Amino acid sequence: MRKTQEEIDKIKEGGKILNRILLQTAELVKPGVSTWELNSFAEAEIVKAGGRPSFKGYGNKGHLFPAGLCTSVNAVVVPGVP
Repeated sequence: MRKTQEEIDKIKEGGKILNRILLQTAELVKPGVSTWELNSFAEAEIVKAGGRPSFKGYGNKGHLFPAGLCTSVNAVVVPGVP
């Protein structure tokens, strides 16, 4: 399936918005800040930008991912629920 120029432009704009939110969230990363705090900030910014967190609610009925970010601290190998 090929994308139209309008679809490509929307994807490009979405990428710019996501990049901005990712950079803003990364600025908050420091000792003492929980991954849940980062998640709360990122989710609020995504909604403010007119989007919705794609991870949140993903999965099978009864086993839905509860957060907008999939994160972990350095000591953990696999990212998960903030």
